Amino acid sequence: MKKILSCISLFILASSLAWGKPAKVDTTGLTGYYPFSGNAEDASSHGRNGTVNGATLTADRFGNPNSA
Repeated sequence: MKKILSCISLFILASSLAWGKPAKVDTTGLTGYYPFSGNAEDASSHGRNGTVNGATLTADRFGNPNSA
């Protein structure tokens, strides 16, 4: 029983570490990258900026305002 509880605890810890932070995105080779950072600017440095029409931003799953 102790071994099962240890395995479950380890799984929960590993899961929280894996899903607790957003993944870092590799922008190599992209023609555009729009990370929902409150605007429609291309974050890939290619300058392919967009225009926001009628969007309403809200907090993301981590509570960051204007990020989703």
